[in-house]
Amino acid sequence: MTPSPRTSNPSPDDPHGDQLNSTRLQASEVPAITGVRLKPHSADAKMVNISLTGMLTECTSRVKVGSTVAVLFEGSFAVESVVGRIVRCEVSAMGRDGVLRYHVAIAFTQPLSPEMFPTLAQQSPARAENPLDAKDPIAALAAAAAVPSHVRNRW
Repeated sequence: MTPSPRTSNPSPDDPHGDQLNSTRLQASEVPAITGVRLKPHSADAKMVNISLTGMLTECTSRVKVGSTVAVLFEGSFAVESVVGRIVRCEVSAMGRDGVLRYHVAIAFTQPLSPEMFPTLAQQSPARAENPLDAKDPIAALAAAAAVPSHVRNRW
């Protein structure tokens, strides 16, 4: 049996494996993004969450895993669009109208700038400096464990 293209367990040698653990902000934490459109599929989408390396959206269009899309942001977000690759598309719910809604996970080809999300900097100032670079390894591990947990998608 061949593995599904939606496999969520990356290879340890995968250079993009760290994208799976990128800190996510819920849509309500990024009010500058009021809407999302996926091109070339012309699909209107609702943002579920976003990080520097990708985003999770919900839309009524089924898109092919592995395809390249341009994500067009509506609202006052600093970036108008970003290019990414569909890494997951699965049914999330069926509306009362009988229409299927899909969760579409997109990995950006280039990460967004951390300055675009001041919320991340405010939530975890310890992340600006790698605690493992400290001279005392015990203090470094304690500092790393003290960083508050965040919502994470593991796709």
